[in-house]
Amino acid sequence: MGEPMSTQQSLLTRLKHHNYSFLLPAAILLTVHHLFYIKDPAEQLVVTLALGMMLLSLGLYLKNREAYLGVLDWISTWGQLGMVAITLNFVWLSPQVKPDSGLYLLPAWGIVMVWHWTVVYNARPLLSLLISFAYFLGTVTLFWILNQHGFQNLKALDVAIQGAMAIIICRAIHNVYGQMQEESRKRRDAEKLAVIDPLTRLPNRRAFQQELEQAVEHQHSTHLVVFDIDHFKRINDRQGHDVGDLILQKIAELAQQAFQQGRTFRWGGEEFCVILEDISPEDTSRLCEKFRTSVEGHEFINELRITVSLGVTRVQPWDNAESAFRRADGALLNVKGNGRNHTRMV
Repeated sequence: MGEPMSTQQSLLTRLKHHNYSFLLPAAILLTVHHLFYIKDPAEQLVVTLALGMMLLSLGLYLKNREAYLGVLDWISTWGQLGMVAITLNFVWLSPQVKPDSGLYLLPAWGIVMVWHWTVVYNARPLLSLLISFAYFLGTVTLFWILNQHGFQNLKALDVAIQGAMAIIICRAIHNVYGQMQEESRKRRDAEKLAVIDPLTRLPNRRAFQQELEQAVEHQHSTHLVVFDIDHFKRINDRQGHDVGDLILQKIAELAQQAFQQGRTFRWGGEEFCVILEDISPEDTSRLCEKFRTSVEGHEFINELRITVSLGVTRVQPWDNAESAFRRADGALLNVKGNGRNHTRMV
């Protein structure tokens, strides 16, 4: 089951939709408006190519607002840079651009694109900064050439200042995204710690209860194992709690090794639980015996030898999490009342 979309990712997706729903149609209308006033055939061709690229992007977006987002990001990024390169080549070859040209819109459109690239490449801030720098470097060069030939609608220095401001804004937005990512990471870490036992690093009782409820609901040949360490209080009293903690950690390690097909939890104290799904009763019994004998044959700290008792049950269609656990725990109590160091399946 996939994780739900994070708040940050949801925000970024909404910003992308905003770009394609509002900014892109506005850019198309602006381009169409200026296309009617451009007289130079070469410039008409350049602007028509840009218009075609934007219409293609809008068509893809309207066709499927989700499936084409990645394609639109690619077109918007590299298509826009390509159009700046084509425009630069046009101006280089035909620098006598008339005052009614729509080229002076490039810096303003560039500021919009800087915002777009910042959203698209939020996880790679250096890339968005490089793309923005390349865009404005090309635009500044373009207007410098125009200024040398009498085009004074906009100075190259003005474009450079606009580009610098846009890139500074881009960097500021990245800092905000970075803070959001850091806060999101801290929140995930806190949520993870809330369900992790600090001593054994196993999922704790809270995590066990959540997963057992899901396992009972899905009914995939689920078996529940409940076990604890025999005479653990005696070990704590005689050897000290530090030794007891080391034993708990080692038992957790041995359980994870033996029950790799499932997930092991620390219920509390010396008691642990294991959830096994998609497994037969015979394989469950075999894994339990493998674990029990591995503990029995292991030499712990201070040459201690210890044993474990296990209660096992298969989750039934009529079970809920409480009834399944109560049955497995009852099997464990039965083992502890009849000599310990044994597995009982009910």
